[in-house]
Amino acid sequence: MSRPSCILLCLLGLLSACARPAPSDPTPEPVVAPEEARLQFEEVALPASPQERQAVRASSRATWKGRDLTIGFQTLFRVGDVLGDSAPYGQILDIDGRRLRTAGDEPLLCNGLDGATLLQVEDRLWSVVHGECQPGVVQLSELQQDPQTGRLTPTGTRSLDLAGVGGASLLCAAEVTPWMTHLAAEEYDADVRGLQPDGTLVDNHEDYNLMARYHRGDLRGVSPYRNGWMDELVVAADGSVEFHKRFAMGRFSHELGRVMPDRRTVYLSDDGTNSGFFVFVADRPDDLSAGRLYGSVWTQLDEAGRFELGWVDLGHAADADIAAELAAPPAFDALFEAADPVDGACPDGLERVVTSHERGCLRLKEGRAVAASRLETRRYAALLGVTTELRKAEGMALDRAGRRLFLAMSKIERGMLPAHDRWDHPGADHVRMEPNRCGVVFELALAEGGVTTRGGEAIDSPWMATTARVVVEGRPADYEGELAANRCDLDAMANPDNLAFIDEAGLLVIAEDSKFHENNALWAIDVDSGAATRVMTVPVEGEVAGLNWFGDVGGWGYLTVSVQHSEQPPTEGRGAPQDPRSWTGVLGPFPRLE
Repeated sequence: MSRPSCILLCLLGLLSACARPAPSDPTPEPVVAPEEARLQFEEVALPASPQERQAVRASSRATWKGRDLTIGFQTLFRVGDVLGDSAPYGQILDIDGRRLRTAGDEPLLCNGLDGATLLQVEDRLWSVVHGECQPGVVQLSELQQDPQTGRLTPTGTRSLDLAGVGGASLLCAAEVTPWMTHLAAEEYDADVRGLQPDGTLVDNHEDYNLMARYHRGDLRGVSPYRNGWMDELVVAADGSVEFHKRFAMGRFSHELGRVMPDRRTVYLSDDGTNSGFFVFVADRPDDLSAGRLYGSVWTQLDEAGRFELGWVDLGHAADADIAAELAAPPAFDALFEAADPVDGACPDGLERVVTSHERGCLRLKEGRAVAASRLETRRYAALLGVTTELRKAEGMALDRAGRRLFLAMSKIERGMLPAHDRWDHPGADHVRMEPNRCGVVFELALAEGGVTTRGGEAIDSPWMATTARVVVEGRPADYEGELAANRCDLDAMANPDNLAFIDEAGLLVIAEDSKFHENNALWAIDVDSGAATRVMTVPVEGEVAGLNWFGDVGGWGYLTVSVQHSEQPPTEGRGAPQDPRSWTGVLGPFPRLE
């Protein structure tokens, strides 16, 4: 997702050997459920007043198989909330576990609440919410559930001490794994090529230099290679936690890791410019510490946005392998030989690479394949022919019964355009779509087996994607007058980010992170029929995030939702003064949908 403004609030509120699909036409006929069998939300109208433009508004009613349901958005926490004697919600800690404070001696808080999960551990219910800031924050809270109404009540909360893994950075979307752990994505991998002797980066990519606050004000000896990973949080019934950096899964701009039903296959989206799309296949179920990583190759079939997907083996690694590398983190030139192109050509033996951080010529150094495949995953993948032309690959959601994975692409631009675009990969040009500033959602068909790499090796997973097609599109629009701030159709989604899938009802839920809708929205979409319902709107400059669907928590269903707010003022005359603190909560409760 586009990195939101993570304003730091004080407590006072200041401030083609690949496997081919069997059918000749990879686009199946849609199967539309009868209207009476669908989950239908009451439509939320567009905000009509300054007060509505600065409020979180949600559907208050829904129907399921003819039954009326009373629902709504229940706020569980706002940044800065204090429960009992806890630190303010969103409190950022340093490597010594101390509460960081502002220059004005107020609590330093992360206002970028994002990934949210509910973890049922034995007879206790936990909320895990993390924040997209530098340094990152993970908030663990216990919840009590009213068994009669489904209402959730927080009873305790704390910011977790992440010193055991050297802290975390820009924690983005989240997944709850089938084995009931919280899988967090560290978005944006800082470019080690820009490292200076004092430990800071020349370009301060995504405010990396702010990590000095975590490390006692000094980044010397702290490698950027320590951030940009998938992180797994294990919560025990007594509230104790374990936190693991999953080095085997690779390092890039992680948006989300989505685990498949085999409990081994994990799709990994890369939220950047000229980025890739990856899948990790663990050696063992319920254990992400070792496995094989693959990068995707997109072969375009037509101008409508249909592709065949092939896979390149990026090798096997274990967390322990990369942890050993990080004991004395290597410099970039210990992994690659690099040079600038001359008159568009690379020196002999080097290959041209275009990725989020690279526009030059590279050659892998002998014996460094395992380290490079994980520490510099995107660069390594590009050298092997993986597609690195995607633009802001965001959230994912699985339709298990339909064996399809939905992937949000926030915008179609830059490397995804035809070869005349200056961002494209020289000589590759795998993706040649028409521009769409409002973004799309792809549907990826998942084969039950028999998929091989482009080198002909079998891939040991029954959930491999073989085709992709556009199934939901944002629609550019030009409004005038008071609606001029909107540059995408107000009756369609814009710049999709987090996704969730309500399995019981066959509904795709899409969260917006858009500058082209004045008020971002949450949509419920029947992909097969095309029916779309706006079910939430959030304040001006706000972002909808934190989506995960939990269909049976003590007999109730919930959709977790975070609302990142911004310090930017609304357009003059278009909003009222508003407390800018982020929200986190749930849309629901729904009685278990059966």
